[in-house]
Amino acid sequence: MSVKKFFKRKWTLSSMVTTTAVLAAVVTTSAGIFALYEMTLITKNTSELTDEWIPKISKVGEISTNIAKFRTAEWEAMDDKTAEEKKASEDRMDESSGNVTIYNKSFAKLIGDEDTQRSFDKFSEHWDKYVEEHDKFYSFWKEGKMSEAAAVLNGSQKIYSEMFDEMKSISDISFEGSLAAKESSDKISVRARWTVGSIALACLILSSILAWFIARYISRRIENVVNKLTDGSAILTGSIVEISGSSTNLSESVTEQVSALHETVASITEINTKVEQNNQTAEQTKQASAHSMKAAEQGLRNMDEVMSSIDHIAGGMKDLVGKIEDSHKEIAEINQIISAISEKTKVINDIVFQTRLLSFNASVEAARAGEHGKGFAVVAEEVGKLAQMSGASADEIGVLLESSTKKVQEIVERAKEQTNIVVETNKKQINSGHQTAKKCSDTLQEIRENINLVNELITKIASASEEQAHGLKEISGAMSQLNDSTSYNSNIASVTSKEAQRLDQQAKEQTVLIEDLTKLIKPAA
Repeated sequence: MSVKKFFKRKWTLSSMVTTTAVLAAVVTTSAGIFALYEMTLITKNTSELTDEWIPKISKVGEISTNIAKFRTAEWEAMDDKTAEEKKASEDRMDESSGNVTIYNKSFAKLIGDEDTQRSFDKFSEHWDKYVEEHDKFYSFWKEGKMSEAAAVLNGSQKIYSEMFDEMKSISDISFEGSLAAKESSDKISVRARWTVGSIALACLILSSILAWFIARYISRRIENVVNKLTDGSAILTGSIVEISGSSTNLSESVTEQVSALHETVASITEINTKVEQNNQTAEQTKQASAHSMKAAEQGLRNMDEVMSSIDHIAGGMKDLVGKIEDSHKEIAEINQIISAISEKTKVINDIVFQTRLLSFNASVEAARAGEHGKGFAVVAEEVGKLAQMSGASADEIGVLLESSTKKVQEIVERAKEQTNIVVETNKKQINSGHQTAKKCSDTLQEIRENINLVNELITKIASASEEQAHGLKEISGAMSQLNDSTSYNSNIASVTSKEAQRLDQQAKEQTVLIEDLTKLIKPAA
């Protein structure tokens, strides 16, 4: 597809946005991939710097430091006098030479280039030679031949210097390698910044151009839509005005019909309700009359039972009076028993007096008996105490019996008086009940006769009310059907009016939207 056809084709909004998003995604992805590639190179150089060159420089420093310590320990050993000093110097030499051996092995693992390997090999040769010279020095030093040991140390100075030169060469190589890695990382970082910035600028320019084309295209399409909507809105507004006027007139007319019909239906319903109420009232009155008739007949039967009950009550009262008199006799007998107990209590008092007298005599006789009568004196004293307690109890019983006798006599007298009063009162009430029951029986007889007459009249009224209710139900059914039809028409008119109003509101909202779109496409000057 040529560029001219590409821009002349009919683009939809979704296709334009999708194309723009795809182009932006492609450009952004390309910039991201390039940036990721550059970051990978920077990371590689940084790893090389941190994992290879910096550890090499550190190891070279540690090896050089321990070699210098080794050489210093050798010269210091020349001045040792005592065995302890020699032992300390020997330990320092062994420690520093051992550290050099360890660091040499660690450094050998870090070598990754030929120049460093070549310098390290030369250094290793010089170190081996220096160790051989050290062994000679150590032999003379242990034997105390200080002049020969000093000669060996002086002779090994050249090897020591060459060894340090090689270490400096290795350090220079490591420093130059780390510097090169840093410069490479800096160059890659600068290149990445410029490249990503250029891509971002290109994306901004491309997005601006695409946004301008999309906005221009959308503006033209919306302008056409607005013009069509404006024309359709004018036609729709006119139709809505006509529909709204017709719906309003129809709704008002139907509303008036519904109002009149509702009033008619309400009147008929009210009349029908009253007729039904009268019918129900007549039926209820008939039922109530039947219940009253049954109640009157039941009342007559109950009055007969009341008369019979009153007669039974009179007989029962006679029996009750007889039983009360028997109770009075029994209470009198109880009073006699209490009197007999009182007489027996006097006998007990006499016995108590005699017992106390005997106890006194026994105490006197015991006193005469001396030592032999002490036990009998104690018994006599206890018997006297029991006699005294029995006398006190007998006195209390006598007081209680005397009080009980008085109370029993008072109860008997009061019961006789109350019984006489109750008997006289019941006789009067029984006579009055006979007379009242006779009057009630005569009244219930008259009520039964009147109820029969009311039942006949109610039957006639109920029959007429049923005929009226039947006719009113037929009229009410017809009016209800007419009311339903009118209500249905009213609902249709109301719905039509509401729909017209809603269409009018939508037309107004559509007009506002059209004005907003017009302002968006052609802003005011």
